[in-house]
Amino acid sequence: MEVPGLEERVGSPIRVFSKDGREIRGTLRSCDEHQNLVLEGAEEYSDQKLLRKHTLLFLKGGNIKMIEV
Repeated sequence: MEVPGLEERVGSPIRVFSKDGREIRGTLRSCDEHQNLVLEGAEEYSDQKLLRKHTLLFLKGGNIKMIEV
């Protein structure tokens, strides 16, 4: 399922919530029609605690619950 207007947000900070409860914050670098995302400078949180930082992170669309722009 494509998210309308998401391509226009490339270069902007976004928050992604995964189906397993993680929150990922980063700068959107790329997206496609399957809702696959590439985030730069991503920070991964669980229960509001920082788990790890990623220089570049690929998120598969099927694992995404919600995207906040």
